[in-house]
Amino acid sequence: MEARPEIKALSHSGNDAREVILLALWSATIIYAGFAVERHQHIQLFSLWMLSFGCYWYLAVKSTLRLNTVLLSAIAVRFVLIFAFPKLSDDIYRFIWDGRLLVQGINPFEATPARLMESVKLTVVDQQLFNRLNSPEYFSVYPLVCQSVFYVSSYLAGDNIMLNTILIKAFLFFCECATMYFSVRLLKKLSIAPEKIFWYALNPLIVIEICGNAHFEGAMTAFLAAGIFYYLNGNKFLSALTFALSVASKMLTAIFFPLLFFGEIRRRKLKFILLLGIFTAMLSLPVIQNTSIFNSLDLYFRNFEFNAGIYYWLRWAGFKLRGYNQIRFIGPLLSAISFSIIILYSYKKSDNKELLYRMFWLIFIYIIFSTTVHPWYLSLMLFTGIFTRYRFPFVWSGLIFFTYFNYNADTFAENLWIVIAEYLIVMGMLLYEANIFHKIQNLWNSKK
Repeated sequence: MEARPEIKALSHSGNDAREVILLALWSATIIYAGFAVERHQHIQLFSLWMLSFGCYWYLAVKSTLRLNTVLLSAIAVRFVLIFAFPKLSDDIYRFIWDGRLLVQGINPFEATPARLMESVKLTVVDQQLFNRLNSPEYFSVYPLVCQSVFYVSSYLAGDNIMLNTILIKAFLFFCECATMYFSVRLLKKLSIAPEKIFWYALNPLIVIEICGNAHFEGAMTAFLAAGIFYYLNGNKFLSALTFALSVASKMLTAIFFPLLFFGEIRRRKLKFILLLGIFTAMLSLPVIQNTSIFNSLDLYFRNFEFNAGIYYWLRWAGFKLRGYNQIRFIGPLLSAISFSIIILYSYKKSDNKELLYRMFWLIFIYIIFSTTVHPWYLSLMLFTGIFTRYRFPFVWSGLIFFTYFNYNADTFAENLWIVIAEYLIVMGMLLYEANIFHKIQNLWNSKK
């Protein structure tokens, strides 16, 4: 017997009510965590995280709420977080430091903060701000878009750290709005359900790390989303400009250049490549004319290590064979291997419809070979992931947050069991979603 219309309506209404409650709970947990929970308060932090992530997963998988309702809620939570001082990261102090140097006419790439405090009289940057920097012995690594935002916010805020932070986060808020706008447009253009934006818009890691902790992956992703949209719509000028702005926000998106280059060369259309080269050079020149940024990048690959995948296994082998950490050799080696795979994969012939799919795997290759994988490094995978059938990046975003367990009030100690569990689950889900187990079984059966 067919269900009566009024019963169907009541059932649908009940689902909507449940989802509205879950959306409200998702919002409340993220906002509370953003304003009231410190990094070392593990019980509160991870309890709120699991609650918000559970709501997120249900809504991303099953929600029947209207697209605009969910997006407006996601935007509202991001807006509220503008006024919360970053709780899980102290990078904001370096942003303010660089901005105040620029206001005084000092190039932040010319010397490390430690050297500047010894040799230059700084009228706006004080000892208290210097004491809060997490890497005072290293040169700045933030490109032109970042530095421009640092300068404007510091110029407007003066010595008010909170106002400076709000201005920086306001910029990132607008970037997130742009990412969601262009993502929906791209999903529709590629004939993918626009509701897949829920996987990005409601992702707690994205919300907390970009609008909560003020990481400029938000700007990088926004300009990339715009660049891809304009590229697929044939506007090569705006595409080249926004791609270049993405690299000028965080240089990571430069790994997509070989993919674009080979694609345009095959079509014998060099206008886009020429424009991209010109815009990238123009936006990079103020930064790369000082070699200190290359020194910082070299130190990054040779010295920094956190939550790594392949590298940690090689580091363990290095200790067994040589008795000490081989990062100065292993780091550059993994970078070379990663770069080679990226070039080979980019050279493979494909059409524009596969562009985002290919970008998804390129960023995965980069991350899996990296020596340092902070939670916010997954931003690009989560963005490109909404255009694929894979869900392992979103599972990863839930697991990687537990690396904050390594931070206590005044100390840091990495728990490798968390890292092992994280990568085993992620790689296991990847193999499952890629049907690797089934393919191995078929291969085994075929040889019997």
